[in-house]
Amino acid sequence: ISIAAVVPFYSASLVETVQSDIASEKPGIFDVFREGASRLLSWSVPQKGRMLPVWALVGPSISLGLSKYVCQLFVRGISTRIMCRRVTFYEERRGARTRDFAAQSQVIEVYSTMISLMVTEMIFYPFETILHRIQLQGTRTIIDNLDSGYSVVPILTSYEGVVDCYRQTLATEGFAAHVAVIKLGKWFITQISELMSSKPPAKVVEFYKLEGKTPVGSATMSRSISGISSLSEEIS
Repeated sequence: ISIAAVVPFYSASLVETVQSDIASEKPGIFDVFREGASRLLSWSVPQKGRMLPVWALVGPSISLGLSKYVCQLFVRGISTRIMCRRVTFYEERRGARTRDFAAQSQVIEVYSTMISLMVTEMIFYPFETILHRIQLQGTRTIIDNLDSGYSVVPILTSYEGVVDCYRQTLATEGFAAHVAVIKLGKWFITQISELMSSKPPAKVVEFYKLEGKTPVGSATMSRSISGISSLSEEIS
């Protein structure tokens, strides 16, 4: 219910967020509430031009909001259980239980929340982009040309809905943006797993040959990596 009530005002705020500062008028303090209320009153019909009615935006907005919320809870629960098991395994192997359990739980909660936010935003980024495009349609918004950086362009789209916007986006832009998000997410997960692992990164191992004999003059580096590894075990 709260997502449905906020959709008109969020759409009005989105216009003021993305519009060009040079070619657009400066928004007033209460313009968001005025535009949002006018879109809310014209619930079943478009307010003007190619603008989609509010009822066509409420469904996708609620679906996206609830899906992100459920996904975030799911990822946070899984990451919390994994980190709790790793901490329990490390303490059993060390033969000592930590006394400050509350502080340890807070650290695990912070890490799990951060991981869930990153994963959720990366997964739902393409769908949120489509939702923003249909919310901006028909608003006569002028944005900066990010390709050249020296001009402005109007938003002239004629999507019939979310499905039509998704099809046209794939037809004109392809899967490049989605693949880039997946690659970036894979890089983030790899970096986090290396930080949380008890072993140093593979490149460090290969360079210093830590799996074989230690080179001359690298004893300090070995001790530093051992300290980082033990600290990573405690945090993970």
